Amino acid sequence: MLITLRGRDPCSEVGSEQMEKTIRIGKMHCESCEKLLKMAMEDVPGVQVKSISHQKGEAVVQMKDALSWPAVKKAIEAEGYTVQ
Repeated sequence: MLITLRGRDPCSEVGSEQMEKTIRIGKMHCESCEKLLKMAMEDVPGVQVKSISHQKGEAVVQMKDALSWPAVKKAIEAEGYTVQ
């Protein structure tokens, strides 16, 4: 299953079970924001942050499957950031 955000397909399959997703994140301002979000997202089982940039306002994450997405979104929002 692939998740589509705002008409674009930011997901691509990695291996047989994993998927990679680019997430647009609002309210990131510095490297401390990046570190906080990386820790929060990687607390979700099966999730690894490949890259995160406050300048670009995005993170690229590898997830075990699409079922991890709601937990990742919740982790981002719990830290006070927005998913765009």
